[in-house]
Amino acid sequence: MIFRPIENSDIELIEKWLNKPYIKERFDPVDEWLYEIRKRNDEFSWIHHFVVLLDKLPIGFCQFYDCYDANDLEDWYDITIPKEVYSLDYLIGEEEFLSKGYAKDIIKKLVLKVISLCGKKIIVNPDSDNEKSIGVLKANGFELSNDGKYYYKILNKTNII
Repeated sequence: MIFRPIENSDIELIEKWLNKPYIKERFDPVDEWLYEIRKRNDEFSWIHHFVVLLDKLPIGFCQFYDCYDANDLEDWYDITIPKEVYSLDYLIGEEEFLSKGYAKDIIKKLVLKVISLCGKKIIVNPDSDNEKSIGVLKANGFELSNDGKYYYKILNKTNII
């Protein structure tokens, strides 16, 4: 599995994925996601967007970003120091690759990318009823915060699952 930076030619496929009912319920409004992707080299250049490839076949999308840069867009955190706390998002767009462990691998690779940038923590806010995503996060060592608002993982080079 590899991550390839998104290219303009990927946007139509990502739009198709985002409009699938099992994805749209978590990634709505779709237009906002597509806007960020289209503006990935401009106002959203701080978000690292990827197509997930398995044997050269696109199976999903993922991204990570420094939460400091997204403070104005999110209401579930307030980060005051850049380059320490990151967040991530992912989806598997091809149904035949669901429930086969690929989501766990995507999270693991995203964690490694954040560690390579010397990030100290990753926080993620999945929908409380998104049991599959929560399970994937827990399988990668994420824990629920004390206030129950998000899942987090403290990063160091020895805590990789």
